[in-house]
Amino acid sequence: MVDKEQVEGVVNQVQGDVKQTAGDVLGDRKLEAEGKFDEIKGEAQEHLGNAQARAEDAADDAKAKADDLAADAQGKADDVKEKAEGLADDLREGLEDVKDKVSGFFKKLTD
Repeated sequence: MVDKEQVEGVVNQVQGDVKQTAGDVLGDRKLEAEGKFDEIKGEAQEHLGNAQARAEDAADDAKAKADDLAADAQGKADDVKEKAEGLADDLREGLEDVKDKVSGFFKKLTD
């Protein structure tokens, strides 16, 4: 993605080159120095824009990875919940069987 700073940086570099050339041709050291300043400023702006673009890309990548991890974690949590519910159902059934057997045992004792 092209950043505003990147574009302005390139524009300033071009303007700086033009001023430097004009200053050199005309013998105007001040114009030549202004051109050099604009060129350096443009390079700095372009680097800043590049860094901003890389930071945005890194942030987007990190968000995508975090979203993936969250989805994986939710899926695992759902799996654990499903297994726990299954175990709870099995335990209830087992307790019902024990209850029935204990009731049958006491019924036989009282008969």
